[in-house]
Amino acid sequence: MIIREADLFEFTALWDGDAAAGVQFFEYLKNGAAELWVAETDGNITGDLYLFFKLSDGDFADGKNKAHITNFSVKPELRGQGIGTKLLQRVFERLRQGGFTDVTIGVSESEAENIRLYQRLGFTAEVKRYSQDPICVNSDKSPVATAEFLLLSKYLNWQ
Repeated sequence: MIIREADLFEFTALWDGDAAAGVQFFEYLKNGAAELWVAETDGNITGDLYLFFKLSDGDFADGKNKAHITNFSVKPELRGQGIGTKLLQRVFERLRQGGFTDVTIGVSESEAENIRLYQRLGFTAEVKRYSQDPICVNSDKSPVATAEFLLLSKYLNWQ
């Protein structure tokens, strides 16, 4: 398995979400405000996530000390094999190398399995409950409303 940063061409091929959100994610990636990371096995993408460095809400990512992970996924049939853990650990290493000290991730309270994974990996601090998306914005630049989720934080120790 290879964990690596993907390029804009791969983003275009992989994105299957809302078109307007895709345009916004593309701009973040193109401008260096975000990165797309993938896990690849035998030439196939088995997991991916987006890493944002600076967002309008500094509780998520402040561009200096704190970054944010979103849209983290592993192919359902491959879950439980350590792919997600390895992907996250590589991104933690990337952040440490970039001088970041904290990373956040959002999760719905109904996603007990994901919460357990994130806690096991050190996301132990609950920053806040949130019901807006700081990444995707409306035409007036206000955050898009979403279902409520927890914003969890992890300290990136240097061990």
